[in-house]
Amino acid sequence: MKIVNLAVPAILEKALRYPSEGPFTVNDKEAQRLKDNGSLDGDPEDLPEEEDQVETKTTARRGKAEA
Repeated sequence: MKIVNLAVPAILEKALRYPSEGPFTVNDKEAQRLKDNGSLDGDPEDLPEEEDQVETKTTARRGKAEA
């Protein structure tokens, strides 16, 4: 799996997606197709493994009591 940033609107999983929507997670084949078409802003990045993922705001809040 890859993380990609669109440079131009593109079809992803049968839906029109826009660069303003932020990064997308796609399979390797889709990432290569987008790169070959010149649709990406930068190169595709590998999706980090679970243990390598940075703690997000959502995961940081889990288990904490609300005051």
